[in-house]
Amino acid sequence: MKKIIFFLMVLFAVGVVSAANYPACNNPIDNAPCVIMGESNVVYTLEDQVVVDAGDYDGSKQDPDTVIFISGSNNIELDCKGYSISTTTDSFRIGVHVFDSHAINVTNCEIYDFLSAPPSAGLGLSVFNNQEHFITGNFIHDNRVGVGGLFSAGPFAKFEENIIENNEVGMGPAHPASDLYFDEMNTQNNCFANEINVDPSGCYPPSYQSNPSWDGNYWHDLFSPTYPVCGVDGFSRTDNTPSNYPCPLTFEGPVLQPEGEIPEINTSAVILIIAVVAIGAVFVKRK
Repeated sequence: MKKIIFFLMVLFAVGVVSAANYPACNNPIDNAPCVIMGESNVVYTLEDQVVVDAGDYDGSKQDPDTVIFISGSNNIELDCKGYSISTTTDSFRIGVHVFDSHAINVTNCEIYDFLSAPPSAGLGLSVFNNQEHFITGNFIHDNRVGVGGLFSAGPFAKFEENIIENNEVGMGPAHPASDLYFDEMNTQNNCFANEINVDPSGCYPPSYQSNPSWDGNYWHDLFSPTYPVCGVDGFSRTDNTPSNYPCPLTFEGPVLQPEGEIPEINTSAVILIIAVVAIGAVFVKRK
């Protein structure tokens, strides 16, 4: 009996080892796929575009299909600084996955080309079981689903000033077995132009909805003229003050210094240096 127990323990240990995470993210992030796990009060940035391909995929890892995985963390900001996160393979299903965390800010990110087919549809951004997250100023486009998951957000959570365009579904469940709901999240001043802007098919029932606020978003009327979104009654909540396209928001991308451009010179500093040199020369001459 002891031998059997020992054998099972060995199998369990091997299983744990074989299901290790991708490495911890560097800062700036240059080693994706990677994880931010159990961290607090850190601002992570990108200094270049992130593109993962089939050679980066390792199916033995936990959450092997996620490029940047944020889990069990508190007060973390992911600032892509206008750089993009994308993939060239269907092996990677999720661009950024925020799970079981508090006060996570994802901002200034361009996320695209997550196109894996259902039942596990590609997701640009997945947000699952978090509190008080802030999703602001992102450009999420050309994915199966732009943004999906369970938005257990809290009254101070924000989803604002994002451009969600050219996805098959703008916001919706990750796959038929998943769900989509908004718990007290402020969804305001975003732009939606997708084949389906907000898919209510996975909306949680009314008991799980807690007064989410949809207000002042821009909707492409070609696709979704009635602005259907999940709400306190599960399906019929609409944007309080919707507007039609054109979208007033722009995504600038990374701010780069043009090649060969000479950095701006601080003329005051140059004058001061010249003056110091001149005074030194006079002093030496008098000696």
